[in-house]
Amino acid sequence: MKKLKGLLSVNGIKALFVDHGEKIGFGVIGLVVLLILSGSRWLPIEGTPQDILGKVEEGKKAIAANNWTPDKGEKYALVDFVQEVNRLRQPPSVQEYEFSTSMFAPLYRKQELAKEPELLPVESLIATAGRVILGKSPLPPEGSLLADGTMPEGAAIGADGNPGLGFPGTAATKVDTNDPFAKRGASVGGSGLPGGGAGFPGAGLAPAGAHGAGAPAGMPGANGALNTRGSGAGHGSGPGMPMAMGEEIYGGMGMMGGGSGMEPDGKLFIAVRGVWPIKEQLLKIQRALNLQSLNEATAYLNLIDFELERQMAVSGTDPWQGPWEAVSLDTALEVLDQAADYGVDEVPPDIQDPVITCPLPVRLQGYWGELATHPRIRGFQLSPQEMAKEEAFLAKLREQYDKAMAAAGPRRPERQGFAGKGFSSRSNNYRDMASTMMGFASEDSNYGNDMYSSFGQGMMPGMPGGPGMGMPGGGAPMKAEDVKKRLSQMTAAGTFLLFRYFDFDVRPGMAYRYRVNLKIENPNWERPPETLVDPAIALGETRETPESNVSNPAVVPEKVDYFVRDVKRDPIHEALGNASKRALAVLQMFEQDEEYGTVNADSISLTTLGQFIGEAKKSLRLDVSKPTFKTDDVKFASDDVFLDANGDFDLSPANHPDLKLPARGSIGLPGEILVATETGELKLLDPATRQNRWSELDAFVAGQRKPFEDIKDKEETPQGGLDAAMYGDYPGAEMSGMAGMPGMPGMPGMGKSNKKPGRGGRGGER
Repeated sequence: MKKLKGLLSVNGIKALFVDHGEKIGFGVIGLVVLLILSGSRWLPIEGTPQDILGKVEEGKKAIAANNWTPDKGEKYALVDFVQEVNRLRQPPSVQEYEFSTSMFAPLYRKQELAKEPELLPVESLIATAGRVILGKSPLPPEGSLLADGTMPEGAAIGADGNPGLGFPGTAATKVDTNDPFAKRGASVGGSGLPGGGAGFPGAGLAPAGAHGAGAPAGMPGANGALNTRGSGAGHGSGPGMPMAMGEEIYGGMGMMGGGSGMEPDGKLFIAVRGVWPIKEQLLKIQRALNLQSLNEATAYLNLIDFELERQMAVSGTDPWQGPWEAVSLDTALEVLDQAADYGVDEVPPDIQDPVITCPLPVRLQGYWGELATHPRIRGFQLSPQEMAKEEAFLAKLREQYDKAMAAAGPRRPERQGFAGKGFSSRSNNYRDMASTMMGFASEDSNYGNDMYSSFGQGMMPGMPGGPGMGMPGGGAPMKAEDVKKRLSQMTAAGTFLLFRYFDFDVRPGMAYRYRVNLKIENPNWERPPETLVDPAIALGETRETPESNVSNPAVVPEKVDYFVRDVKRDPIHEALGNASKRALAVLQMFEQDEEYGTVNADSISLTTLGQFIGEAKKSLRLDVSKPTFKTDDVKFASDDVFLDANGDFDLSPANHPDLKLPARGSIGLPGEILVATETGELKLLDPATRQNRWSELDAFVAGQRKPFEDIKDKEETPQGGLDAAMYGDYPGAEMSGMAGMPGMPGMPGMGKSNKKPGRGGRGGER
């Protein structure tokens, strides 16, 4: 018992394993083997060893014959273990273990994929109807042109084929640029000498395509081109002395010339204006294309064209159920082509675009004023003094641009795009000129310093922007840093661009409303697909903005309008055969003069039932182009027919004392007339009909005639002599600093305009 306790102790157990451990291990292994053998199933192999060897030989032959199917071949293809070994020996990829957001900000951020930018519509589209007298270039006398369409050397014409000088005027006076009836006189012409509308004999318009010609007719311009038409309004710029005392700013009679030298061209029109939020649009492009700045985004915003549609009111309960029709630019472009010059714009070039902002054709009376701008950009409108400075600055800019482009030769643009349509072929792209000049200056600092310093130099005393007489816009020449600042302002992205269109293709008396959308170059066009969210956004060369709001309706004035003054027909006495030979009705008639564009107004008498409403008579007639205001033969005419009239009744007071009639014996009934319009509509009119419109036309005619009351029914003033105009022997010469200056005709660029470009000027042709 004691021995057993010793074996079961800790020491005894340890001794047992030390002394007999191997025996215990072999015993356990043998027991496991016996268990495995006892659980196995032993079966004999069927067949003989020869059968097994035969099957092996057949397998070898099958492998040698390579009769495996393609799917078996792919399943049991040989593996290049050398390549697998090399792959395993490479270091493992850590890409799947990287952080999605970098722990450190790189010096240059990764370029995100570009998206389709949101396009914005033109906003706050408005329409205003009106009538205007434009200055039209006079045509040369028949047979005076050479075979190539130019005039012989030394030939010069003005209005009515005469030299465009007119009588000496007085010193310029400041005018209100919002006055639609302001007297323009000889200062209608563009920049050039004050009163440059007359200029030297025939001064002005360069031949089509002559860019830079601006000398008087018969005299070579700055580039040697010959001017041929005498309006004092040239297309060219050329070096010269830009002034802005004439067109639009300082009116009254100019320093030289009594007539404008232009033909009057009366037009009915609707001015359509809206604003495009270009700054907001650039922000949309910047974010969509992941650009660094707005300045970079401007390279991807290229205005190409616009599509303006209008809807004409129709009769019925819903006047706007008619179709929308595209407005053709042909009429507007034709008006611009025929215009003698462009007016000075109250809207600075910073918020204009040559594609969508229509230039202002020169007016012979009044100013475009509110019709040229928009309520949302009134804060950008220029004052008369600022307009004078701006006109002189732009003339100098174009002069410098022409010189630089002539010296530089053809330059390939950095980014090829589409040629602009719209008004680009009839506009001066001053923003592009400023950008180009600043580009030249940045490439060559010496050239830039010289160019900036040259602005404002060469101004004659009293000119806007030049030293001298303290006239509005006068002062010392601009400093180089001021010039650089102004050019930078012109090229910077503003808040809005002005959409402006004058629809001259309208019918009198009709109402229209408008909508517009813009066409731009696709900002993602031709960009690499790998830089885009969707390669499809690079398809299509152009994009269109959404349509603008529908404008307010605008009613075109009538060319002919009339109102009942009195009805003298007495049917009772006519039936008794007692009617006296007198007018059946007296009307107040207003009619736009087909030749002069002004509105003639007078009373007319209708004497026969069934006659067309109208009368030929002596009446006052105004021609603002010469100017003349005198009694002349005027034929008032309408397509409406006078059908019947019903006047008051005349009764004898002696026979009807109970009625207490006045001495003349009329009852006091209002007279009426019945007319048939040209469309077949019957209208019943009386003296109370449309009194408000009658008052408006009375006020219009009075305003149109008021500046010319001093020449009413006076003989035409004989035109001044050439010597007086050219050598400063005229009133106001001392004040203007022009007196005693012989040889002025030899000065380059005189009598020219810096506003209207040559045909096919900058921008694409339409």
